[in-house]
Amino acid sequence: MSDNPETKETLDKSRINIEAPWETNLWCKLLQCTEDELFTAIKSVGNSEKDIRNYLKKKNE
Repeated sequence: MSDNPETKETLDKSRINIEAPWETNLWCKLLQCTEDELFTAIKSVGNSEKDIRNYLKKKNE
């Protein structure tokens, strides 16, 4: 996947790819979290968008 926003490949909405900086930035905005929080969530529950969303929700309760 390219890091160039002009040549973005289609976003896989079910998986979060932290190898692409543009995608990391997008997911941080969508999930309203920091990069560190996103990386911690991925280390804890994997890269499934649904699992990460649930993890972050529980952390913020």
